[in-house]
Amino acid sequence: MTDLGDGNILNITEEDVKEKGNIFKGIVRSYNSFKAGYTKINRNYLSVTLWYNDAFRIGKGITAWLSRDLFREDELGIENISVYRTWKIPDLRENDNWLSRVQINTKFNIAISQETYHKLHRILVLAERKYGKNTGNSLGINEYFDNFKKGSKRLRKVLSTKFNLKKQGEFRQVLTHFNVLNMAKPEVNVIHILYGAWNSNFLPNTIKTFIFKLMSNTLGVGARVIHINENTDAGCTYCSIMNTRPVPLETVQHIFWDCPVVSKILKGVSRHYLGFEISKDEFFGLNFNLNNWELYCINNFLNILKYVIWNNKLRKKLITANLVIQEVDFHLEYIFGVNRKLATTLSLMRHYLITKRRG
Repeated sequence: MTDLGDGNILNITEEDVKEKGNIFKGIVRSYNSFKAGYTKINRNYLSVTLWYNDAFRIGKGITAWLSRDLFREDELGIENISVYRTWKIPDLRENDNWLSRVQINTKFNIAISQETYHKLHRILVLAERKYGKNTGNSLGINEYFDNFKKGSKRLRKVLSTKFNLKKQGEFRQVLTHFNVLNMAKPEVNVIHILYGAWNSNFLPNTIKTFIFKLMSNTLGVGARVIHINENTDAGCTYCSIMNTRPVPLETVQHIFWDCPVVSKILKGVSRHYLGFEISKDEFFGLNFNLNNWELYCINNFLNILKYVIWNNKLRKKLITANLVIQEVDFHLEYIFGVNRKLATTLSLMRHYLITKRRG
């Protein structure tokens, strides 16, 4: 990555990583978006590079900016790209005046044309007019990179929207997740829905974080935590509360499906909401005869149900069907208040599923 930026990772553009995969492109695109916003405030325009910076676009439809397209083919030699990449506004000024075309060519040992210089000069002048008097707080570069911590909203967005899952085997997390559940991988469209759920903007952050950990195989079930801390009780929390002996190992499959407490609750809760007892393939793999939007809706409902089970497990609180229904309803009412389309679809879809199963 550093080599792509001519020694500076902050100089990388989407064009540089177009052959490196969608994750790299997503992260670079996100960084470029931040860079443009960062440029516009607190006089930061003086300290950032001009190259591929959206904040310095000009012209009708803001189509002109400092990119490869600004230069003629004979001006942009491969050996000169590193020169253009590092340009900042102070590099093109001297004694409060803009450098002339001749001065720029001499200073950087290049040969840009009068036409190119005119475009470049317009970029510089307009940027100074737009941002020269801007003041206020700005997000520093260190704070920006903190946004990419594991589980963060920005990283979830990049991961959920930029993965190309044409070949299911390319995504190791998918393989691991369904191997842990002893299930076959679902279709690619279902994988997109399952792994895009953590970016739903109408879900509370606590639920989105839970979904991210569940689907990325980092949820703190006993079987996983015991490898980090040997003094941890790796047994199922609900089975321990019920004094089941021996206490089964707490795995993802156990805590959400095999546990006798949870299994009984799921039967009652699924009958309450859907009119039938949900199967394992339906619960984890969305194996319903529905279109993508309907699958998206029911996936949000099932994620809330899983979250309620998990949250009570963390609180070491024994669940009942009435308790789970009460808490699921609370979260559904919150979501329906934010997204009426999802509420309408979920209601129609539940009626369709009930009718289909009963028919």
